Amino acid sequence: MCMICDGYTFEEVLAYEAAQLELERFLVQAVGSPDPPHAANWAYTVGLLDRAEHPELIVVGTDVGVGTRLLRALGDAVLAGERFAPGEMIHINGEIARVGAVAPIQYTLDTFNSWHNLRSYGALHAPALEAVQIIVADVWSATPDLLLADPSARVGSGRSAAPNRATRRAGSRRPRNRRRP
Repeated sequence: MCMICDGYTFEEVLAYEAAQLELERFLVQAVGSPDPPHAANWAYTVGLLDRAEHPELIVVGTDVGVGTRLLRALGDAVLAGERFAPGEMIHINGEIARVGAVAPIQYTLDTFNSWHNLRSYGALHAPALEAVQIIVADVWSATPDLLLADPSARVGSGRSAAPNRATRRAGSRRPRNRRRP
């Protein structure tokens, strides 16, 4: 669901997300497309720093639904007292995942936009962003460029993601007839 695409203002989206954050204690922001390829997809938590003094979690290169469910389960575990630190191996539904560091450059890119927007809005109070990456086996073995500990790794802009609704609409518009002098 894209609220902006559905006509909500940026401020209305922030107010809604702030209310959801209060209700649910943390959010999972998914970015990308449910359709393959998934390399350009990522999802991250918003609120774990404030609610549990735990770094936010990010997963890259998975199906949006899978990433969202994974982070929801891990976020609930964090709220119950679990801690995840870089270098650890964790078991998730019979699979093994690694916990990796996130290079500070990721905090200044568009990787965590919702976190920054909600902090600016006053819904988050952590003094600075900190995150760890949950690296599922498929990502660590097949796509090392998605390991966010590498300062040159990128998600979002610069990666080939599916066009958003506005871009698709603009591409389908016919050019206007222009008068020639």
